[in-house]
Amino acid sequence: EDLEKKYYDSLQLGNESKVNLNKYNSIFNKYNQLLIDFEKKSETVDGLVEEYSKLAAETEVKQANDNQRINNILKENEQLVMRINALELNLTDFADRAVQSDNNNLNGNSNNNTIHSAEIKELKTKLANLQYDYNEKVNVINNLE
Repeated sequence: EDLEKKYYDSLQLGNESKVNLNKYNSIFNKYNQLLIDFEKKSETVDGLVEEYSKLAAETEVKQANDNQRINNILKENEQLVMRINALELNLTDFADRAVQSDNNNLNGNSNNNTIHSAEIKELKTKLANLQYDYNEKVNVINNLE
């Protein structure tokens, strides 16, 4: 009887050990799966952080390039405005001289008038071209903003 009891006890202990081993294996498998999931999520987060850093650096470089481009356009715009003002002054000066010359030469010297007309036409053309360039630069600046 004693031997039989020990035999049943050992069978019961063996069964409990198998149950506990199965529980351990189940928990261990769940742990491994959670570890794999964590590593995947960690890789995803690392990838997103890397991509964000890359995009931030690209944006910073683009912003610096845009600022440099705006500064260059503003400088060119300033030069065009100065050239337009200078040509307007020259045009006004030539027009004033032409009128003064016409008043002084009432004898109708057409050669002098032709020269002044050609100079005035040339200045008007230059002024129109500069105003066109100026307007293009203003449009570029507006598009950048």
